[in-house]
Amino acid sequence: MSKEKSNRNVSDKLGNNKRQNFAPVVISICAGVSILVLAVAFSYHYITSRQVGRSSVSTNKIVSADNVESMLDDIQNQRGTAGSYNAVMNTTWEFEDGAKSSSNAYVENSTSNINTVYFTVTLDGTDELIYLSPYIEVGKALKDIKLDKDLDAGTYNALLTYHLIDDNKNELSTVSVNLIIKVAN
Repeated sequence: MSKEKSNRNVSDKLGNNKRQNFAPVVISICAGVSILVLAVAFSYHYITSRQVGRSSVSTNKIVSADNVESMLDDIQNQRGTAGSYNAVMNTTWEFEDGAKSSSNAYVENSTSNINTVYFTVTLDGTDELIYLSPYIEVGKALKDIKLDKDLDAGTYNALLTYHLIDDNKNELSTVSVNLIIKVAN
């Protein structure tokens, strides 16, 4: 074989090896770009799907002398959602005697709520009703609570269930909270 032909064969083999080494790099770049495109598409889908449930009410408003009263009314009317409830209460009620009022029982219908409520207290495990509250309007509180049933001395696990009602006294929903009742004597 001539020297020139031998150099060409070596050169051709080296060139083929360069092309063969270049293929994995091209494949890796294409795979990386594909993964990046998929990540961007997934992120876009995730962000837009989470925004579907958002309110379209604008929060960027300018207050002026002409609209200040309207803006104040809007702010005061933006309380909780109908059917939701912000519970304000203590979760351990102490009674000196089962027939007397509690020294610390407190339940408030927060001004952040929009529904009047009443609540029931049942003993855990038996569902025995031991208290039925009067209606509590928004912004009002109930204290000095006396149970409807005289309990013996001891510690009781109970369930306090808020009953959210509309203006016609129809029940909208309920919210339950665990409660501990301690009776000393």
